[in-house]
Amino acid sequence: KFDSKMPGEEDQNVNANQPQDNAGKNDKDKKNQQKKPKPLDKPRSSLALQILLYFDYFFSIFYGIVTLVLLIYKSFELIYPSSVFELEVTFLILFWIWQLIKIFLGSKGNKTETNLTTLFFVILTIPSIFGFCFYMLLQTYVLVIEIILN
Repeated sequence: KFDSKMPGEEDQNVNANQPQDNAGKNDKDKKNQQKKPKPLDKPRSSLALQILLYFDYFFSIFYGIVTLVLLIYKSFELIYPSSVFELEVTFLILFWIWQLIKIFLGSKGNKTETNLTTLFFVILTIPSIFGFCFYMLLQTYVLVIEIILN
């Protein structure tokens, strides 16, 4: 085929079409930029906290068993006022359950990085401190091993 356009005219048309091609490329570049994954946020979970919670779980089980054994020992060796022994055992069981719930919430809050669960963990820690203080100082009879354990 014979084309009636001069070579210079063809160049002008190509140059005229070129911004449209660049516009098409710019749209593709924008789409590619949108598809790029965003960098991940820095994790808020703490490995040190998770390790402490892991060992606190085993310590809580050990603490509950030892304290229960010591309460039973004291009930045979020492004279308790009426119904105080039952209250101390009941408080120990409730305190032990409280500790396990606190550890579970702390671990879950740390792993899932949720602020509300971690806040509940911190709030539950405050009564736990009072529980340890009770078994260290305020029981009817306190043994030296209980002071060391607490």
